[in-house]
Amino acid sequence: MNVFVITSVPMNPPWDQGDKNFAYVLTSALPQVSFQVMTSRQGTPPKGDNLIQHKLFPSPRVSYLQKSGVYLRMIAQTHSPAIFGKDAVNGHTDIFHFIYRPNSLSTSLFKLLPKLHRRPKVHTMPAIGTTNGYGPELFFADRVIAFSEYGRQLLQDSGVKNVIHIPPGIYITNWASLSHQTAHRKGRLGLGDQPVILYPGHFGAHHGLSTLLEALPNVVSRVPNVCFIFACRLRSPEDYVHERNIQGQISRMTLTANVRFYNTVSDMLTLIGASDIVVFPFLNMRDKVDIPTTLLEAMAAGKSVVISDIPPMNEIMASSTNSADNAGLTVPPGDPNALAEALSYLLIQEKLRERMGLFGSALVKEKHDILQVASKYEALYHDLLG
Repeated sequence: MNVFVITSVPMNPPWDQGDKNFAYVLTSALPQVSFQVMTSRQGTPPKGDNLIQHKLFPSPRVSYLQKSGVYLRMIAQTHSPAIFGKDAVNGHTDIFHFIYRPNSLSTSLFKLLPKLHRRPKVHTMPAIGTTNGYGPELFFADRVIAFSEYGRQLLQDSGVKNVIHIPPGIYITNWASLSHQTAHRKGRLGLGDQPVILYPGHFGAHHGLSTLLEALPNVVSRVPNVCFIFACRLRSPEDYVHERNIQGQISRMTLTANVRFYNTVSDMLTLIGASDIVVFPFLNMRDKVDIPTTLLEAMAAGKSVVISDIPPMNEIMASSTNSADNAGLTVPPGDPNALAEALSYLLIQEKLRERMGLFGSALVKEKHDILQVASKYEALYHDLLG
């Protein structure tokens, strides 16, 4: 079986974007399937003996204009070996699998691909947000997959047909062993036995970092030796400015000793492994995968989490009213007092944190193991091929 995976960004490291991360783990979890993937002419190529790489993008980071240029080249040279390689030219593509959020331009362009009308098509929607701006006119696949039940319902209510829910997945074994390595991982960071709260996010306003900053003094006043780790990759010149401003704000609060910054995150295993709590204080789900990958990784590692109570991310929490039967706590978005209360409570309640960690790791193992998720996609491929 040969599947052509179409993404809106090149499938190259760094693995810091939810849709291309999922595309990569899906292809690696199905080694028996040949995948044609879109990569860049620069940077480190993805690993995988089952990958046929089409170096269509100029670099790992591309602009909207560059993406449009790539799509136009695909249409203009769809039969060219220089662009698509031997397998595509000879018509060996069995299925097209789109993994991206569509817009009117991308849909219009892809509909012009000649082979698209002669092959089954699957479209995975990694992110739907909290409001649905995706109508049926943007979709032309035989099956549309939502990462969340919330997303599935929104798309269906909008008139999109043949929508199903398949959750995202991660490699569980990469993270499960971390639950027993907290002291060791803290030692590697020189943290001793002080409690650690990890914020694995970005500097954008809707990620909720301002809410977390407002909560800091309250948490430190209750747990003076707490250490906050801000793991925020610097993706643009603006991010450097944001980081300096935030460091200045923390300094003015005289909390510098309680905060560490990691702007080049090469070892997320150690940062999550060293953490006692991982926090996701999002104000909304704009531009975010429905169920963030890092959230799944933290839960798989047995870490309790604190998240904003917004869909579709809050689907990860069970419906039980007993907090111990959840992977963590939810708080209203943009509420620093509620966030400080939740973080302080979990820092003090060590046994509760452990129980939540066990619950969360079991939940991810049951529903988000990439091997199980990939088997559902393979079954879907076979079903569409008849």
